[in-house]
Amino acid sequence: MSKLQVNEIVDKEGTGSPTFTNGVVVSGVGTFSSQVSIAGTLTYEDVTNVDSVGVLTARVGARILAGGLNAVGVVTATSFSGDGSALTGIAATDNINTNNIKVSGITTLGTTTTVQNTTVAIGKSINFGSVQKTSIQGHSIGIGTTTIAGVAAGLGTAVGEIVYIMDDLTYGEQLRVYNGHEWVGITTEKVIADMQATGGNVTVTENGYRRHIFTSPGNLVVSSLASPASVLVVAGGGAGGSSTGNGQAGAAGAGGFRLASSIPFSNGATYAVTIGSGGSSQAPGPGIGGNGANSVFGYPTAITATGGGGGGGYNAPTGGYQAGQPGGSGGGHGNNGVGVGEGNTGGNDPRCSPISEGNDGGTSTTNSCGTGGGGAAQAGQGDGDDTGPGGAGAPVPADIAPTSYGEPGPSPGRYFAGGGGGGGSPTIAQGGVGGGGNGGVNSVGGDATTNTGGGGGGAQGPGSNNYAGGAGGPGIVIVSYSYG
Repeated sequence: MSKLQVNEIVDKEGTGSPTFTNGVVVSGVGTFSSQVSIAGTLTYEDVTNVDSVGVLTARVGARILAGGLNAVGVVTATSFSGDGSALTGIAATDNINTNNIKVSGITTLGTTTTVQNTTVAIGKSINFGSVQKTSIQGHSIGIGTTTIAGVAAGLGTAVGEIVYIMDDLTYGEQLRVYNGHEWVGITTEKVIADMQATGGNVTVTENGYRRHIFTSPGNLVVSSLASPASVLVVAGGGAGGSSTGNGQAGAAGAGGFRLASSIPFSNGATYAVTIGSGGSSQAPGPGIGGNGANSVFGYPTAITATGGGGGGGYNAPTGGYQAGQPGGSGGGHGNNGVGVGEGNTGGNDPRCSPISEGNDGGTSTTNSCGTGGGGAAQAGQGDGDDTGPGGAGAPVPADIAPTSYGEPGPSPGRYFAGGGGGGGSPTIAQGGVGGGGNGGVNSVGGDATTNTGGGGGGAQGPGSNNYAGGAGGPGIVIVSYSYG
């Protein structure tokens, strides 16, 4: 073997690099002080390690097969593609975007000393199974709805839990929060910067209407009310007749019924409200039930409903049977009763429908049973031969009277001002729909339903027994207007 020792190898002209047509075999270390340019393919099947101090650049791509890429430092790429199911150590990344995130355990979102807020982005709805229960939008959270029965069936009772009840008996709909002991109602009144009116024992807002409900005297104070209102005024009902000794008493008439529509209010005005009390009865006593008191809405020209007439009764020491009394609706007579018992058919108030605020009580000609008291929509029934039912009250539309007031009837709406049923046997005389009390059978008369203006039922007292007639129902005033 020979050895070639030279300082420099050049081409035959002495001006450039030599050409090795059959290649160059280097068994030791090849050191290049400048760039190495390869026009063909660099084959490195036997190379086990590439040690690069600087940047390793591949213009088209680098294929790394079995064994993978082991990078101690940072790997930077404009994008990544492929199966990432085995990736680990990615908890410190800023964002992970995917179509779905499925978590079988607990996901905890916490804070650090440098990051004070954790943000969770959720699109539109949160479902349980396939049913949407709640939603999260840009600046609102929907909590879904339930019913009173749904709460009783076992909703969670963690402190601070909120539910939206759809069938609250007073408000119709109500937001409630659990305070650790009980569910507490939160108002569901629509938020308006300028309150329209205040007043009433209860304010109910539902289905686009606000109702101020007065069951005791007070004031309606109007601050900014653009739309006209409807006003319901019902007086106190009369008391049923009593029986001192062997007698069948007549029932009481209902309180007067006034329903006015399209009433304009003045902003800044205060309107006084008076609620009529129901009549009372006693035994022994005069036999005649007490009249109900007037209810008044203090509009510049007042809307007044007249108290119901007391029922006629029986008082042997003072002359036997007594006549029913006049009123908003008239009281019914005891058997063989005489006199008026007329309802107030006057008034002629064009703001109210019907113009008449009541009807007459029933009249009797025989000594058998008491007759019914008059109601807002019907006269008292009976003629003394059979027990006389009370006259029917009048319906009020649902946009004025909510379902928690008045009584249901044969037509839509809530009924008020039903007459009482007359006393007698053998069957019970029913009070008129709208709060009328039932007649007594060997008993006192039935009380009318509160805040309906219903008339009390008549008593029946065989022998020497003393029975009082039923008490009249107190009146009510409701002011309703479009809200929103």
